[in-house]
Amino acid sequence: MQQLITSYLFKNKNCPLPEVGTLHIIEGNAVSAFGEIKITAPVAEIQLSTNEIPASHFIKYIAAKKNITIDDAAQRLGQYCQKLNQIQEGTELPLTGAGTFYVTNDGSLQFKPTPVAGVFFPAVAAERIIHPNDSHAMLVGDTHTTNTVMSDFYNEGEAKPRSRWWLWAIALAVLAAMLLVIYFNDKNSNASFGNAQSYTSAT
Repeated sequence: MQQLITSYLFKNKNCPLPEVGTLHIIEGNAVSAFGEIKITAPVAEIQLSTNEIPASHFIKYIAAKKNITIDDAAQRLGQYCQKLNQIQEGTELPLTGAGTFYVTNDGSLQFKPTPVAGVFFPAVAAERIIHPNDSHAMLVGDTHTTNTVMSDFYNEGEAKPRSRWWLWAIALAVLAAMLLVIYFNDKNSNASFGNAQSYTSAT
């Protein structure tokens, strides 16, 4: 019965155990370690829940594998589940290739999965590639945003000042005009254009 439970569990991701609960395979998640430039593979875990699901499909599976009737299959499954409910504190009942059933101090039945060797789930190299012209989702504090929005935000205060050469040209033109006005208003300003000295008539 143990091998049938294990094979059905790995095939269907769950296995009903009447009057006990249900074994479930919980899929794990891959974990990114950017500092080490790798991603660890997801590792599935087997858990026992107290929620029961219909066992008719599993009973038919047992009958087909053992070449027995549906009633005989249901009886064998019932006997195994009764055995699980009779486990005493401090004792264990292994499930071949999956883990071990045991009872806690408060009398509840639990399941401890067999650890899977890391060699079966090796980490893979994962070097982050960034396309600077593409928009990427990112988390800043508790706010979801994009890299383009953040780039625009930081570049606002770093904008290059516009060229102001025309202001200097206007200032120089005004200064030159003022100097010309002062020059031509001076009574001796025409000296460079001829004889500016005063003279008296002889008559």
